[in-house]
Amino acid sequence: MEKKTACSGCDLLIELPNKVPFSTKLCCPRCHHTLTRGHKNALDYTLAISISCLFLLVFSLSFNFLSFESNGQFREIMLFETTLELYQKKFYFLALLVCLLTIVFPASYLLLLLTILVPVKFQTLFSRSQTTAAKHPIYIMRMLNRLAPWIMVDVFLIGVLVALIKMWSLATLSFGISFWSYVIFVLMFSYVLYCADQQKLFHWVRNDH
Repeated sequence: MEKKTACSGCDLLIELPNKVPFSTKLCCPRCHHTLTRGHKNALDYTLAISISCLFLLVFSLSFNFLSFESNGQFREIMLFETTLELYQKKFYFLALLVCLLTIVFPASYLLLLLTILVPVKFQTLFSRSQTTAAKHPIYIMRMLNRLAPWIMVDVFLIGVLVALIKMWSLATLSFGISFWSYVIFVLMFSYVLYCADQQKLFHWVRNDH
């Protein structure tokens, strides 16, 4: 049975099939916004990669992110210390933004996503009765949609790489375990956003997977 879905780009109501063929992309006929994509075992992949992303994020916060040596001075810095450095230099608002957009919001997104994926995977779905509890997945999906545009881990990583290119001739740089963990985290998190679109989440909650 086909159900109408509102396009997040232009609010056009579109009838989408419950099952999207593998390697197929469905777009809005009016604004050409991508509505959903067909994936093989999308639920399993998204669940596994979401858990891996959380571990990678914790891992990247636990070790040295970068070390550099210049004129006999050696300094190591961890990922969370980037926000502390900005704060100590009195860039308070910028420090808050970096912390929220690169650490807090991605972690919150993954935790909220797992509160949907884990019950769906293990068949312990939220109550389907007409109570407030039955609306919890909808509330969570709305929160996910609001969080997603504010997650800028890829922008942060590009900014770091640009800064490192400029510093390369001024200091001897070495990348720590945390740096490589965060690079992998950014790549995997991008794949999570690619797989877990709103249409798939609705189907998974309705147990159509």
